[in-house]
This record gives sequence, C-alpha cells and structure tokens, in this order.
Amino acid sequence: MTKQDLQQKSGAEFDKCFMGTAVAAHTHALAALEVISQQSQGQLAQVAQQAQPTVQEHLERAKQIVRQLDGQSSGSSSSTSQAERSSSRTER
Repeated sequence: MTKQDLQQKSGAEFDKCFMGTAVAAHTHALAALEVISQQSQGQLAQVAQQAQPTVQEHLERAKQIVRQLDGQSSGSSSSTSQAERSSSRTER
C-alpha cells in the first residue's frame, strides 16, 4: 500500500508521505526494540538496548522534518497525521 501511495505522489506531497511513513516505521521499530530488550536476555537484549538511542534519534529527526514540511504547506497530509498519531500512541 505504501509503495502505491508513494508512486502516485511527487514533489512536496511525496516528501510528506515518505517522511510520514518514516515516522511510523521508526515508531514501530522503537516499540519492537523496547519489547525485545525487556523480554529477552543476553546478546539479543543488549543489541536491542544499544539500538534504541539511535532509533530514537532518527525518529525525532523524522518528526522534525515532518514539522518543517507541514510548515511549508497549508494542508496536512493524511499519512503525516497518521504517523504522528501512531507515534503518540507508542510514546505513552
């Protein structure tokens, strides 16, 4: 579905959709790493714990880019809004 959405967009609309997808993907990855680090032991838990700060930084940067893109246009993309909602749910 995302591939089809992206193929139908161009320019700023593509940028917003792509970054909205990036926010959602990083949010999902961060949640998965948190579960892995809590539910596993040994090297897997350690790798998950070490990866969390990097994924968190990437998530924050992606959100910053989304805010910049939203500031450049008057409307809000549905994928951006969906990614922000997903992100808010995960961060609780």
